[in-house]
Amino acid sequence: MKKATFLVAALLAAGAAAAQNNTQKITTSGNNNLVSIEQTGTYNDAQVSLLGDMHSASTTQAGFGNKAAQQVSGINVQTTIQQTGNSNQATQTAQGASTSRILITQVGNANQATQAQVGGIGTIMEVQQTANGNSVSQQQNGTVGSAMQVNQSSGYNTAVQVQDGSFPSRLLVNQTTGTANYASQQQGGGENVATITQDGTSNRATQDQVGSFKLGGQRGSIGQVGVRNVATQVQRNGSNGAEATQDGNDNSLTQTQTSLASAARASQMGSSNRLMQIQEGSLSQVAATQNGVSNVANQLQRGTSVSATISQNGNRNVVSQVQQQSEGASVPSAQSTLLVTQTGSDNSSRQEQGTVLSSATLTQLGTANRATQTQSGQNQAATLTQNGKQNTATQAQTNGYNIATVEQTGERHVASQTQTNFAAAGGEESGMVTIRQYGAAQQAVQVQAGGNGNQALIEQYGSNNYARQEQVGEYNSVRTYQGQYGNRSETSQSGSGNVLVIRQNQ
Repeated sequence: MKKATFLVAALLAAGAAAAQNNTQKITTSGNNNLVSIEQTGTYNDAQVSLLGDMHSASTTQAGFGNKAAQQVSGINVQTTIQQTGNSNQATQTAQGASTSRILITQVGNANQATQAQVGGIGTIMEVQQTANGNSVSQQQNGTVGSAMQVNQSSGYNTAVQVQDGSFPSRLLVNQTTGTANYASQQQGGGENVATITQDGTSNRATQDQVGSFKLGGQRGSIGQVGVRNVATQVQRNGSNGAEATQDGNDNSLTQTQTSLASAARASQMGSSNRLMQIQEGSLSQVAATQNGVSNVANQLQRGTSVSATISQNGNRNVVSQVQQQSEGASVPSAQSTLLVTQTGSDNSSRQEQGTVLSSATLTQLGTANRATQTQSGQNQAATLTQNGKQNTATQAQTNGYNIATVEQTGERHVASQTQTNFAAAGGEESGMVTIRQYGAAQQAVQVQAGGNGNQALIEQYGSNNYARQEQVGEYNSVRTYQGQYGNRSETSQSGSGNVLVIRQNQ
């Protein structure tokens, strides 16, 4: 083993002037060499170049305005830069380095760290910064089984990571106890994993991943604790997975996936949070959970055999779910599902489906909630359940062979069901609508306009309820069942071969 050790220190007053502007430049080749540089003072510059395998290099600087650079290539290389002081700059570059570890540690303010690698297998690049105003840039191109990691504490930190053409590789950014931190990760390749964790206020996290149907999909994870944080995840190509959690108030999260068989999950704890999830591709799943008040959740899906789920716990929350046909598809999108569960009062939900052979389910528990379901395809089913007081349920279906069901328990609920435009598929289609209400002072309205063989059923178990049913077409049937006292029923049928049954006080 060859060993080269360089120690530069401003120890004597006579040498102080020289110590303020020291420069060390070392180049070594061969194998199994050790290089160590130590600089104490200001305006120091250290450069190390390692050519060969099994080298070890360390640069230590204590002072202001220091610069350190290391260049490596080979196998089993260990390099370290450690800086303590302000305005430090550290750069490490690797060419084809494999099974190597490249590390930068900075303690101080306004530090800058840059790491870059081209080619290689199983190399780990890591930066650790403790101070305000730190900045990190890491990049790996064409690597296999490699990893990049950043740990930053104290606020105003920035970390940017880029992996291109890598597989299967990992990215990690951990920013703690900070304010206005920024983390960005970009990955291209297959079977890669990216993770960001942030703890603080007004932080931003961004992940942009491009997978590969040949090499595999990507996995992205973001975790934020604090208020006024923003997170964005974008995934394309391959079967991808995205997961994000936010704990705090006034946070914002956006997840976008444009590929087949992808999955996105989101969880927000707190109030006044906003969520947007977008998927464009079949066989995909999206799910979200929000706990708190005044939260907003939006989901948009395009494709076949997709599913969307939202669960909210709290008051004054809002949900919007939309499923549409795939853009440019020659056949209708089908077999999709929507599911919403809300617990609390003064909540609002909207579900909209433009696919066929699909279903929408919506459940609300509480007072003064509002729910709307709209479906515009054939062979669809809508189910809406409300438990509480003064809730409103609205269902609207266009086209034929659809089924709509509303069930309400409590007092002073309002339910409305409409089925129209049967002629869009020939005019012979039938539909079925059902409203069941348990309690007093309820209102139920059903309208079926067009088609033949429609069925309308209202069941009201309580007093002082109102039911109104309208049908246009032939061979339709209306059935109304009202129990107890003070109930009122109105029915209108146009056409021939229709059936009408009304029973009160049963």
